Amino acid sequence: MRGHGVPVWREEELVSARARNARRREVERILRAAAADRLPSASPLNRVAVRGSASLLRALADRLGDGAPVSARGILYLDEILGDPSSPLYGDHDELLPRALARVIGALDE
Repeated sequence: MRGHGVPVWREEELVSARARNARRREVERILRAAAADRLPSASPLNRVAVRGSASLLRALADRLGDGAPVSARGILYLDEILGDPSSPLYGDHDELLPRALARVIGALDE
């Protein structure tokens, strides 16, 4: 294990180009789904919060696709936001999403 308690094989898997691209595509899909010109769907996505954090989400997608190294910790934080139904991406607290995204972006560079 390296620095974050994640086995080496898992860390390599998390930071691989394939995994990063999958997450980048998911962030881009979320941005498209929350666009003002799209009709709401059955998705529990907090569209207001996503629109308010669009610049951070675009920066995150760009960071995931830029080819520079990222930390497994940052990817794990992102996975929490994307997969946890109680995360600010889906919850009612619009003001929490920018902080959560800033945490992810910062952690990617650790």
